Amino acid sequence: MNSRKKIALLINEANDYFKNAEYEKSLEITSELSKLYPKDIQIRISHALNISKTGNSEKALVILNEVEKFSYDNLFFYSARAAINKLLGNKQQVILDYKSAYKLDKKNIDVLVNLAGALGENQEYQLGLEFCEKALEINKDDYIAIYNKGFMLMKLYRFKEASILMEKANKIDSNHNTMKSLSVIYHNLGNKIKALNYENKCDGSFIFYTDEKKYDLIQ
Repeated sequence: MNSRKKIALLINEANDYFKNAEYEKSLEITSELSKLYPKDIQIRISHALNISKTGNSEKALVILNEVEKFSYDNLFFYSARAAINKLLGNKQQVILDYKSAYKLDKKNIDVLVNLAGALGENQEYQLGLEFCEKALEINKDDYIAIYNKGFMLMKLYRFKEASILMEKANKIDSNHNTMKSLSVIYHNLGNKIKALNYENKCDGSFIFYTDEKKYDLIQ
């Protein structure tokens, strides 16, 4: 077996461990590979992700920044750095990284939904909505894109439209996030029965809204 095939097998093995959330095992492999092939960008990126997943996002970010000048056309690099910056709470850099990834592939639905989510977290709801719609043009049944669009509409006080999207998301995956959002939406539409019904289905006890200020969404 030649060296490139061996590397490919090891990378696949590391990726399998990563997908199964066995980050320590994946890290062992990428640590060895990064020593043997320090100039291999893909290996460095995988290694940085493993370091981040095992609790040292600051070190992971340093590793990625070291190879930035060689990665200007690497979508995987920008997506990985965005994920790490998100863990570090660097909202503006998350947006910049996903925008760089979007420039490289404007039809990548993962990039689109993640960029939309990052814009939403930064309270840029109108722009986030635009990227949700781009994602839904590619896959109209993508749960994250549907949920994100419903969330953006809710934050823009377009509650009737938001209810349609969030109900659709809830049919695909009925979870705490969709039911929490539906409770807020129906409260603001004046449907207290539905609002309380969804609130009672949520995990734990939550207060999502106030009567004193109708459109206040309490995070």
